[in-house]
Amino acid sequence: MKIFDCFQFFDENMMLNLRLNILNKHVHKFVIVENAYMHSGKEKKPVLDIKNFSKFKDKIIYILV
Repeated sequence: MKIFDCFQFFDENMMLNLRLNILNKHVHKFVIVENAYMHSGKEKKPVLDIKNFSKFKDKIIYILV
């Protein structure tokens, strides 16, 4: 059985770092979704820089919506 950890990302780099490191040995893939718009409809620039988490590059699936 494979385990996927799926979550929405909004500028929480420290929380993401903790999550990746704690769950790494239990999870097969991390599915990270970031929105190009805020809930109010205002456009925002993507914040997540995958290069900061290169240790997990083979496990991360990044989706920008």
